Amino acid sequence: MSSSFEIKITDRVNVGTGNSRRIRKTGWVPAILYGAKRDPRILSVDANKLKNLMENQAFYTSIITLLEEKGNQSVIVKEIQRHPAKDFAMHVDFLRVRDDEAITMNVPLHFIRADISKGVKLQAGEFVRLLSDIEISCLPKDLPEFISVDVEGMELNDMLHLSKITLPENVTATALSHEQDPAIATIQKQKVQEVEPEEVDDVLADTEETKESEPTE
Repeated sequence: MSSSFEIKITDRVNVGTGNSRRIRKTGWVPAILYGAKRDPRILSVDANKLKNLMENQAFYTSIITLLEEKGNQSVIVKEIQRHPAKDFAMHVDFLRVRDDEAITMNVPLHFIRADISKGVKLQAGEFVRLLSDIEISCLPKDLPEFISVDVEGMELNDMLHLSKITLPENVTATALSHEQDPAIATIQKQKVQEVEPEEVDDVLADTEETKESEPTE
């Protein structure tokens, strides 16, 4: 199961752009909590705590505990609206989770051993990731922080498809459920940068000029 994260929340009565601006000035970030067939709640979350959590990649694919006096709530992050120029969150969407209800979200792919694969090490190929994450479905207790993909066995021109990787137990890829099997990685021939004929002529000319300018004994 993914790592545990906690953050304090408070209820927010007033809504609107002006009220949200005032909340941010007091060290809180506007948020909304919805899902699990319950009414949405308008909240505020601790801005400093949220900023620290956002620096951890696992925060985005983990079960998060919202802390409050009347009882804690398990959630996942559905969306974070960020300031276009500054490093802080403007608004957060949380989705309630239930132990007996599957959740759907994107988790990152971590490709390992690409540098020692036959296609890279012995065939001078270049490893290229085609997808950085995939959408999965599972119960909250089975939610992975990421999915590790071992590509040591790949050769030059191989194309690795989603159906060929091993998913964690009780985790399904939604693309496969919809009869889609996207390519997620390949090893291709390294591109050789072509040199224009004019550039070659310039280099040769510079070399000749250098030789002519050198003093002779």
